[in-house]
Amino acid sequence: MKTRIVPLFVMALFAWTMASAQETVLKTDRQTYAPKDQIIVEFSGLPGNQTDWITVVDASWDDTAYGGQWSYTKGQRSGAMKFIAGDPGSYEVRLYFNDPKRGKIVHARAAFTVGGSMPGLMSNNRTASTTSSVQSNGMLAAGKPPLTQEMVNQLRAFFEWALDISLTPTQQSQLKNALVNVWKKNDRGEIESTITTVQMQAQLAQSTPDARTRARNQVQAALLKSLHADSNDAISRMLLTAYESAHGQAATLTDQPTSSPPESNQPRISAGGLSGVWMGFKQLQLLGNYAPDARWMAFFDDGQALDNIPRAGLEGFDRNASKANGAERPYWGTYSYRDGAGVFKKLNGGLDTRIKLEKPGQIKLDDFYSYYRCPDVGGLRLEGAWAGYGDPDDPRWRSVPIGQRQVFRFGSDGRFSDEGVFATLLTAEGGSSANGPGSGTYEIRSFSLILHYADGRLKKVAITGLLSANPATQNSILFIGRARFNKMK
Repeated sequence: MKTRIVPLFVMALFAWTMASAQETVLKTDRQTYAPKDQIIVEFSGLPGNQTDWITVVDASWDDTAYGGQWSYTKGQRSGAMKFIAGDPGSYEVRLYFNDPKRGKIVHARAAFTVGGSMPGLMSNNRTASTTSSVQSNGMLAAGKPPLTQEMVNQLRAFFEWALDISLTPTQQSQLKNALVNVWKKNDRGEIESTITTVQMQAQLAQSTPDARTRARNQVQAALLKSLHADSNDAISRMLLTAYESAHGQAATLTDQPTSSPPESNQPRISAGGLSGVWMGFKQLQLLGNYAPDARWMAFFDDGQALDNIPRAGLEGFDRNASKANGAERPYWGTYSYRDGAGVFKKLNGGLDTRIKLEKPGQIKLDDFYSYYRCPDVGGLRLEGAWAGYGDPDDPRWRSVPIGQRQVFRFGSDGRFSDEGVFATLLTAEGGSSANGPGSGTYEIRSFSLILHYADGRLKKVAITGLLSANPATQNSILFIGRARFNKMK
């Protein structure tokens, strides 16, 4: 008998791990209210600061804003608060820690509406969403509830998170077509399992990076076991293929004997060693003047090194394909390192580069250029807007229409908007249709920023902080796609 797209026992495990991983919880007693109704907000898992606080705001407001209704938790780690529903509209309850020492960073949020039901899956009655609200989310198949593109995106995000993969456009289409068939057949078991997983995926997006990692460690093994048990199913085979491709368990590499294990694409950071990504600056001559030029080096744990960082980062990076590329091969080499000193030798020959440890986290190349270890950014969540302009707050660029702006906006809920970055700055193959503005969900792993656009596009670009700065706490400057982005005020 065919198993469900998300098997029941995997769903149960996912629910259990989410319950244990959701360190900070914020929820309302209902999701729909009438004006002047009492709203009961429950919270738990707080750090216990006297000035942790909760506010009710219009859902469209920036995370740095707060509403007329707010209150300190007064050191409570868990409890409940009462607010009053305002005029009809969409609202959020938001939780902040330790105002003002830690700034206005939303650590948990809960959505609700006044004067109407929530659209789609946010409604208390999953079968009562209106046709107009579903169509605005991109209805793919009729049903109770209708299947929307957003639901497909959320389920895809679950599989990509659980298996630590990125589905190709073809694989994404396979998943979407399978779900459309489920809805057309009105397979209630499959539909309910999909809805439950989508709802838990929404909870996952609000968890901390550590919580998401712990949850994935629990879910991944169970999901893989289920996929192998049902390997005759097309979706199971597709997901297994994606997993094997991402983790190097199936493909035979062209420059190795078939009996050898595939190379690791991830630069494991080893204590006291060089493995990892390092960043520095070299001098670039422009129009007779010298300017600092950001540079990176990726040292792999098997003695190979790349005198750069791939433009798409290291997630799914194929080292052999890179070395076979005539334009990229000159940057490849091998390195040796011991007792604070080493050497980098390029595959194509040329002068060796001497490596010397200056202090933990800092090396010097040829006794001249200093490089700094880049902190791991896996699981990072950003909050704010970053611009590729020299002065991100120059009022003149605001007159530039959206679609032509070098601006990314990121939310701690895992959502992003691209106001024209790929159309103007990080241009790539595919023309305007592939590089146009858009929005969707994002994730960060292996020094790759992975952007899942709502229209089905997938883009990956490298991401690091500035030198040794940890982007989780020091992100006024980010390097995305090897280009500098400055945080907007």
